[in-house]
Amino acid sequence: MNNKYLVLLIFTIFSTTQVLGASVKPYSYTIDDEDGTFIGMSQTTTGTNSNSLVTEYDSSMSKVYLPVNTGGTQLDYSVLDFTDEMPPLTSDSYLQPTLLVTTTSSDIYYLNAAFADSSGQYFAIPLRKTQQLYDLAAGDSEYYSFDSSGTDVQVAPYLNLYAMCGGTDCELSGNKLSIKVFFFLSIDSPEVTGTTITPSEHSGGATIEFLLSDLVPNYTTELKELRKGDGRLIANISSANILDAYRTITFYKRDAEDREDNFSGLDTYVAAAAVYTKGKMYPFTHDGDVTFSDLDNGIPYSFAVALINKYQFGTKVSNRDFNTPESIKTFIQQQQCYLLSAGFQEEHYVIEYFKVIRDQYLLKSWPGTKLVQFYYWSAPHFTHYIYESSLLSSLFRAIGYSLYFIFHNITVVMMTIIGSVLLLFYRRNNMIKTVSN
Repeated sequence: MNNKYLVLLIFTIFSTTQVLGASVKPYSYTIDDEDGTFIGMSQTTTGTNSNSLVTEYDSSMSKVYLPVNTGGTQLDYSVLDFTDEMPPLTSDSYLQPTLLVTTTSSDIYYLNAAFADSSGQYFAIPLRKTQQLYDLAAGDSEYYSFDSSGTDVQVAPYLNLYAMCGGTDCELSGNKLSIKVFFFLSIDSPEVTGTTITPSEHSGGATIEFLLSDLVPNYTTELKELRKGDGRLIANISSANILDAYRTITFYKRDAEDREDNFSGLDTYVAAAAVYTKGKMYPFTHDGDVTFSDLDNGIPYSFAVALINKYQFGTKVSNRDFNTPESIKTFIQQQQCYLLSAGFQEEHYVIEYFKVIRDQYLLKSWPGTKLVQFYYWSAPHFTHYIYESSLLSSLFRAIGYSLYFIFHNITVVMMTIIGSVLLLFYRRNNMIKTVSN
């Protein structure tokens, strides 16, 4: 028996146009992300595990990103839940979109799909309720039909890649392939197989573009530092940008004993990071900070990261780093730079800069020592007002950045001030001379 590969996806597109009291559209799903993408619901089917795909929205057409296994390193770079079930470009590969059919009249409607060929022409196939290996229209299984007895009905028809590619194995061009499918309803009888369809003449339908790719982002991601905060760790990462960028994914160990208690990183594929727990996906960042939130204070964590594209292929996993989140009160006490620590609420280069000024300059003079002592006596009384207020925290961060810029660029600042004074003095003298003449 051939091992069949099944991928279930669930997505939504908004369409208010209906025809003859009926419409079909991708099943609606709550979108939590501002960029309008999400990874759809997955389920287990008899004999085969399903993987969820990334869906992207557009007012006229949804896009679904399907990773395919062409015998290279795709499985090593994949973060699919069931990596071994990544479909090949053969007749054993299936897509299963979840659609919502709405009917409001007493007529009987049939669900059809139309596949676009290389010239853009759409050819219809009526959809049946069971899997077909090579031809979606083959067999005697029951067609998908609907009437007014079910106003909103969810269905999940099987789409065979072999049939979607015109009855042959799909072929990628430049590691990618686009297959457009138009889902529509016909009245009283299913559409005749092979009928040419013009989507614009069938209002109430929905077009979905399935994008296939086997291209992995063979890059290395570097975790440059891992800073501590209250219930969080902040990673600074660096990597080349990737095509079809989607998310930054984490791999972590809780209660990590030391910095060596993990895989080596750098040359580790995402599929080989089994010694770690696969964590959350965060908004994509290839050069900057990523905050790992909802961590337990006082518990050591070891983290590594990778970048994920919309096909759920990842870069090589980064080197790992180790740190322990701390409560804001503990953090402030340890840092001792009370007001700025309450403002930044994490390890930060501005805080470290002013600690150097304290140690290297202020504490080496009697007035400076007295100033530091007075600061340590008074500042702790105000810290809770700062870290409990987002406005005050932002204000003290702004003050910290401003003082850092001034002190760090004191020569430039002094020269600017002196130059401005001289310019004003010069203009004033010219004005006096003009008036005298």
